[in-house]
Amino acid sequence: EGFRMSVEWSRVFPTATDGIDGYEALKAAANPEALATYHAVFAALKARNIKPFVTLHHYTLPTWIHDAVACNEDLNACTKRGWLDKERTVREISKFAAFAAQEFGGEVDDWATMNEPLALALPGYVQPGKDRANPPAVSLQFEAFKAVTLAMIEGHARMYDAVKASDTTDADGDGTASRVGLVYNMAPVRGRTDSRVDQRAAENVFYLYNTVFLDATIKGSLDANLDRNPVQRDDLAGRMDFLGINYYTRSTVDGTGDAQLPTLSPLTTFNPFTVTVWEDYPRGIYEMIMHVKARYGVPMVISENGTEKMADGDKGTSFVVRNLQWVRQARKEGADVRGYYVWTLMDNYEWNHGMSLKFGLYAVDTENAAKPRTLRDVGRAYGRVISANDIPADLAEKYPADGLP
Repeated sequence: EGFRMSVEWSRVFPTATDGIDGYEALKAAANPEALATYHAVFAALKARNIKPFVTLHHYTLPTWIHDAVACNEDLNACTKRGWLDKERTVREISKFAAFAAQEFGGEVDDWATMNEPLALALPGYVQPGKDRANPPAVSLQFEAFKAVTLAMIEGHARMYDAVKASDTTDADGDGTASRVGLVYNMAPVRGRTDSRVDQRAAENVFYLYNTVFLDATIKGSLDANLDRNPVQRDDLAGRMDFLGINYYTRSTVDGTGDAQLPTLSPLTTFNPFTVTVWEDYPRGIYEMIMHVKARYGVPMVISENGTEKMADGDKGTSFVVRNLQWVRQARKEGADVRGYYVWTLMDNYEWNHGMSLKFGLYAVDTENAAKPRTLRDVGRAYGRVISANDIPADLAEKYPADGLP
């Protein structure tokens, strides 16, 4: 069994680490209470025979490296610009990754450098809205979006190198000291109609969202101008022991005859996308797995899969069971999928939505100061899946996955 969690950069280093180098010097600068808390969490997991799967960058940056408020007010005038300060941010986040890997390497073997980089860059610099707005939440800053994407590609590669060099302890006794990957949100894309402009729009969005970042970090094929003319960067290639796939829904896009994204040429024939939010499309997880299998050939983990309807009757159980059936089908067809994580163990703070979306296997009563947790039906069903290491026949029969071969 595994538990996915993060080690938060700003908790470990609440003040700037510029000019501080080496494990011992960084240890002296780190927050000892934060380190003790994380060690206690890892000890509690080990006592329960649960393996941690640790993400090092889940959207947030320390305020000493990114002043999100100032950058929201004036992106050009702010001085702490996060990923737009590529050299500094890549250097310091790689330093953090190296420190975390050495500090916790005796307790952790499975690492993700980042969580959903484009789900940070797109709503951060192109299209923030009511469903998602990541800092600095500025609109239609296309050159900034490109720069941030390139910086995060570089950051992943250098974080990968840092963790591989610094985690030299095999925590789980399987002969491997570290497995380092990326957690990446993937979605099938379709045009709203069969028109050529909608179909071209879908092709462009699929390429932008599902391909550009992964081509760079797995193949070393870097499309810096987003013009489908990549260059080979061997220092980026092969930085992926596994790919974590986050899957929720399918995207639907509308094309337009006018160039909406002029600086992303030729990825121009789409309205920045119109998404059918939370479309119930479990086959999509299979489609994304098979895409990764065919294009990249790397091992995979389903690092997030869930629905905001976990509390809504049978809908949560149905979603999880039907998605699992499609994962099982992909494995039958030779896909190297090595694990599956539901999002999430308990109701969580879901960015713009606060606590209003109910993703948890456990309900959390936020009106009660003690925040008591109650296991939902979907949690009981998932417990049966874990115990059987398969989908029990009665669950598969009750919640059939339409379209399975």
